[in-house]
This record gives sequence, C-alpha cells and structure tokens, in this order.
Amino acid sequence: MSIRFPDTRWSLIRRIGDRPEDAAIVVDLYCDGIVRYLHLRLGGQAGPADIDDIAQEVLLHLLEHPQVLAEARPGAGSRFRYFLMTVAFNAARNEIRSRRRDAAHAEPLPDEAAHTVTAAESPEPEFIRVMDRAWAQSVLTSAWKDLRALAAEGGLEPEALAVLEDSLLRGQGLRAIAEARRLSLPTCQRRFARAHLSAGGHRVASTPGWRASERCGRVRSMRAAPRHHAALNERGSASGVVRHGRALNDQR
Repeated sequence: MSIRFPDTRWSLIRRIGDRPEDAAIVVDLYCDGIVRYLHLRLGGQAGPADIDDIAQEVLLHLLEHPQVLAEARPGAGSRFRYFLMTVAFNAARNEIRSRRRDAAHAEPLPDEAAHTVTAAESPEPEFIRVMDRAWAQSVLTSAWKDLRALAAEGGLEPEALAVLEDSLLRGQGLRAIAEARRLSLPTCQRRFARAHLSAGGHRVASTPGWRASERCGRVRSMRAAPRHHAALNERGSASGVVRHGRALNDQR
C-alpha cells in the first residue's frame, strides 16, 4: 500500500513572505526527510558525520532565507517536498564546494533553480521513497506524541489509546487485541472507535510558546540560533494518523 499524505499547506507557505518566522514550521515538518535524503544523495561525496554537518547547514540556510521557501508555487500534480529536495540538494552542493580548497572560484548554484514545484527537478524514485517515508514517520511521531499527551491530560482514555497502538503500531486485529487484553470484542471496538475519532479530530503540534526547533534535534543543535525561531502557535491536523500507521505497517 502506498503512503497517503496530508495536503501540502500552501496557505502557510504563501504567507512566509509576510511572516518569515513561519519558515521554521515548514522546515520542522520536513527536516527529517531532508536529512535522510541528503545522506542517501551525498553518500559517495562525504562521510556520515560530514553529511550531518552539511544537513545542519542546509536547514539553517533555509531558516535564514525564508524567501527561498516563499518562492514555491503549486501546480498540477505538484509536490512541495520534491521542490524542497531540489533546493536542499543545491544548498548542500554549495556547502560541499565551500569546504573545498578550490571553492574560491566555484560558481554557487542558485537557490531559486526551480521556483515552481512542477518545474523542480524530478527526483529519482529511490530518493522519493526515502523522503516520503521519512516525512510520513515524522508526521506519525508527532501525532502519537500529541495523542499520548491528550490521554495523559484525560482527554482520551489510556485504554482506548492502547487499543489503537496495538492495531496500528503492532499490526494486530481487533479480535486478537480483545483476547490479549481480556476484553469483549464490542468493548474493544468501542475503544478503537473512540481513539480513531480523537486521532481524526485532535489538532496537533503546538501549544503557545512551542518552538519548531524543539521537534527537530538537528535544528536545535545548530551552532547559530536563527532569529526566525520565534514562538509559534501553528497547529497541524492529526487526521491522517490512522491511515499513515497502516501504510507504514504494510511497508515493513
């Protein structure tokens, strides 16, 4: 089964020009995918530790140059993450060139190589799979974290969340879950339904004062704290958590 993703948040991307601090939200959503993609793409050009350093510089570059992200425009069949892969790879190549002794005469690649998403270089299928899977896992991790917090605050029964985890994370059927937890099948079904409803309706990813860098260790560990890391209160939807979990289980 192929992974299904939430829609690209073009409303957020469009307003980066007026609210550059929102670039931190976008970078945070995609940072894990960018880093994994760069490790695969640059594997023959640098060692893992160097690629980690380069990836940090790329993420920092995107945070400090929000106009690069603001240039993206949707198109028929567009994928913002593929546009982002092109921009990130160009920035990574520039960083590699700057580290070489002969970099003084190297011509940097422009960030704006492909302003429109449909004009972006079409990535190889292998690279697309890495980026897509990393993004889906990042979405899932964030959604599960917030659902567990909701349960801890009393907004969702822990027993209902446990049933959802057994189903999505462990791939168990409801009948098997009911037997293992010594529940009647109707009780198990009701708990699953309640957790499913919470996953569909709960709004994830923030409380006032939350900073995007706190959700991505690589951004957090950068040597310079970008001025655009202002306190954020942007919220994202967890409505895809169920289908994402099933899709990732199918791919294991």
